[in-house]
Amino acid sequence: MLLDNNAEAYNPMRPNADLMPGARCTEGGHRDFGLPGNFVNGGDCTEKATILVVDDLPENLALMNNLLKHDYKVKIASSAGKALKIAASDPPPNLILLDIIMPDMTGYEVCRQLKRDPRTRNIPVIFLTARSEVEDEKKGLELGAVDYITKPISPAIVMARVKNHLALKTMADGLRDQNDKLEMRVEQRTEELRASQKQTLHAEKLSAIGKLSASIAHEFNNPLQGILSILKGLKRRAIMDEEDMELLDAAISESNRIKIMIRSLQEFNRPSSGKKMMMDVHKSLDAMLLLQSSDLKGRRISLERHYGEGLPQILAVQDQIKQVFLNLLANAADACPPAGGELTVSTWQENERVAVAIKDTGSGIKPEDRERIFQPFFSTKPAVKGTGLGLSVCHGIIQDHQGEIRVESQPGHGTTFIILLPIKGDRELLAATDAKPGKETVPAALDRPGINAYPK
Repeated sequence: MLLDNNAEAYNPMRPNADLMPGARCTEGGHRDFGLPGNFVNGGDCTEKATILVVDDLPENLALMNNLLKHDYKVKIASSAGKALKIAASDPPPNLILLDIIMPDMTGYEVCRQLKRDPRTRNIPVIFLTARSEVEDEKKGLELGAVDYITKPISPAIVMARVKNHLALKTMADGLRDQNDKLEMRVEQRTEELRASQKQTLHAEKLSAIGKLSASIAHEFNNPLQGILSILKGLKRRAIMDEEDMELLDAAISESNRIKIMIRSLQEFNRPSSGKKMMMDVHKSLDAMLLLQSSDLKGRRISLERHYGEGLPQILAVQDQIKQVFLNLLANAADACPPAGGELTVSTWQENERVAVAIKDTGSGIKPEDRERIFQPFFSTKPAVKGTGLGLSVCHGIIQDHQGEIRVESQPGHGTTFIILLPIKGDRELLAATDAKPGKETVPAALDRPGINAYPK
């Protein structure tokens, strides 16, 4: 017999009939155990939990179905094979009430297989059996069951234990989900740190290359001076025809160009003094363009300069602003397609600020990336080409100069970076100056073919 006739009759409609001590019935018929995420029932407010009842006797299955159906969804299985199939289905049951003595397979073996299967190992199993020996109960709990109820049963006790274990399962599932999320976050953060480390190492390598190039430039400077002296001496003393003289002038001109490049490279790699002084924006741009000229020609990228007339000097740390110009010019060149492109550098005065625009005809920046381009270590370039530090450094330098850097871009239509730097270089000086608003003169050449182009 499954039912204990001496136990208090179970009436599922009686208020708080199946509540554990300390539980309360909330508005709408919900049973609250004070445990987070427990399955609530009563009314139609929450989806009911599913209970799988496994027993080979039809009368026992009917009795348990009548007992549970008011509060839970009930599935029944009259054989071990059917029980394992239902348990592995999607969605699985939330709890299993399992008989031990069955003809095809014992409940012990069913429990053992449930706990081996990753799909079913977390389903709580309660043995419901006529076996009342201590050894039987011990064996069932050792196999992974969460509880052991002997027949004949007390309906109120069964309902209380079912509810209790469902609440505990919900808590365990919640903790398991949180643990999975934490593990994913740890893995994600670990990958970010690995990527950051690779980018830092790459940045250090580039820094070392920069120092090495400055050292090489210094070594080149001495023999270059000797070459220039010889060429100039030849020009003064040698008697040559017109064609040879033109060739000599070209050699002297190219040597002077190399001399300027070496000086620019040395100045760029020299440690920053951090001192602000008046600087000519056009001269600084020309020096950085000279460093880039060979690379631009090799990539078939034409260059156009559209400089505003009478552009005032600005108060700034010269080598830092040059670094910004060089980074933006290099990025613009990298953005252009392999077949070549066009790079336009424009300047103008905008009220009490000097504006510098560097425009390319490259692939543009995706909208989802535009908000992140100034973040440290973010880069859309391959690892071998970019560190993700260039634009972040540029942004920091411009902010330190009380300036502004803007980006305008559409995928497939190129990108324009606009730098705005105060002429005085100091907000307090600007505030104290009775300056009249100026006319914003953005050159039309930003969108028009211009002059000074390298060979295409």
